[in-house]
Amino acid sequence: MATTQDNTPSSQSIPADDLKKKKVLVVEDFLNFRLTLRTMLKSYGISYIDDAATGEEAVQKMSSNKYDIILCDYNLGPGKDGHQVLEEARCCEYMDHSTVFIMVTAENTMDMIMGALEYQPDDYLIKPFSKESLEKKLRNLSTKKESLKAIEKAVEKKDYTSVIALCDEQINSHTKSLSDLLKLKGEVLIKKQAYAEATKFYEKVLGMGSLPWAMFGLGKVKFITGDYNEAKSAFEKIIKKNNKIVAAYDWLAKTHEKMGNDSEAQRVLEDAVRISPKAILRQRTLGNIAHKNKDNVTAEYSFKEAVKQGKHSFLKSPTDYTCLAKVLVDKGSPMESLDVLTDASREFSGNPEASIQISVAESLALKKLNREEDAGKAVQKAYKLVAALPGRLPVDIELDLAKALFLTGDEKSGKELVRHVVQSNHDNQELIGNVQAIFKELNIEDKGREIISTALSEVIKLNNDGIRLFQEGNLGRAINFFEEAVDRLPDNKTINANAAHALMAYMQKHGNQPRLLEKALSYIDRVRSIDPLYKNLEILTNMHKELIPEASRNGN
Repeated sequence: MATTQDNTPSSQSIPADDLKKKKVLVVEDFLNFRLTLRTMLKSYGISYIDDAATGEEAVQKMSSNKYDIILCDYNLGPGKDGHQVLEEARCCEYMDHSTVFIMVTAENTMDMIMGALEYQPDDYLIKPFSKESLEKKLRNLSTKKESLKAIEKAVEKKDYTSVIALCDEQINSHTKSLSDLLKLKGEVLIKKQAYAEATKFYEKVLGMGSLPWAMFGLGKVKFITGDYNEAKSAFEKIIKKNNKIVAAYDWLAKTHEKMGNDSEAQRVLEDAVRISPKAILRQRTLGNIAHKNKDNVTAEYSFKEAVKQGKHSFLKSPTDYTCLAKVLVDKGSPMESLDVLTDASREFSGNPEASIQISVAESLALKKLNREEDAGKAVQKAYKLVAALPGRLPVDIELDLAKALFLTGDEKSGKELVRHVVQSNHDNQELIGNVQAIFKELNIEDKGREIISTALSEVIKLNNDGIRLFQEGNLGRAINFFEEAVDRLPDNKTINANAAHALMAYMQKHGNQPRLLEKALSYIDRVRSIDPLYKNLEILTNMHKELIPEASRNGN
């Protein structure tokens, strides 16, 4: 039976080597072993111990409680396994950086180890283990984590300047957590978009030794800044040094895609999947690139794996079903495609976005069966659902719908949807290329070029008109202009960024106004949600911070 103690003191004030006041969650499906672990933990003086018998119960408890230590068995019977618990906890931020997560298992198969490593548990415990070995592991890991508490607080606030200063302070004190601190500093430099500084940092670290994590960080910087040859070289060196670092394969594949080497990207992902098959995101990516390469055999297998692995994962997505359905249509199996979509409808009942995707995929299968009228009805159902949604759809779904509209004869609606996508992403050359590819596939390249060109001209003129007002010093008019532009194109990151800039420039000249400050922040947050790596994001964020009254910045 789980315990609850609301008056348990916060772990913030606990000495680094003291386990007594740690909050622990034990995740284990076998009652006897669960009780054994509780007995061990109590012998160390720990009194706050929750437990969970299933992965689902564990995730629910982690979503509503913060634990200092989590001991999670890998095999948890039907439902989520330990890998999926860790996966969800990391992605949904149910754990702090200071949380100790230990995977407990009676097996050590390569698939299990590689799958769990994707989300980096702090350590493993192989059953059976002694009370003394568990205590030693918990003390060592807790001490190490406690030393990073102040840094963790700054990370949560996204105060990257403070994070770097705190890291440097601890690095200079020759702490035992040197490797973790160096890794964290590099990651934060990338988040801060300080790419030149990050490059120098990683090169300096690599000058002290060929460390895979530093090479990986340098490769990411080269990729983000568009130096794909150097990125490719970095990721290949990592794999040559240690062919089990699967994240390097993912980034190498992304690099090959950027360089136009789609077949090589697929080969790299196939190698990664052989090493670590329990990775739903990688199976999904492989399915997409294989489909793009017209390798429908590999695409079908990968999407089927993604569907299978998603059954008990929070990463389960209707896209895996609809992509599988589209592959089956391309393979000449439209009836099997419809069966997959029937399963998807059951799995995602009541999800409007899923219904849109399913209806679009259904229209393709119906068209393949020469059921033109039914195909048209399926597309129109999807189009009406889009109109009823409060927000916008992901771009890939919008493009799929646009393609289906053209295929079923609704050129007017398809053109309007393409126009919106292009104008919302006018500075994304890769996406514009994807739109052009759709028109090529539909055998209407000339018409497509005209649609794209007109849409681009309109949005570029709109943005330039606002910039002209700004440059002429008509800040009030520029603000009004960009606010209207944002209302028209809420998903265009450049227009959102310019709206925020105009508001903040006005306040720099006329003084801080809370309402305008809040509105500027909403535009900056929207830019961040659209593109976390937007080139001017740090500049905008710093401008906003400088406008906040000092008392508010200090939390007074």
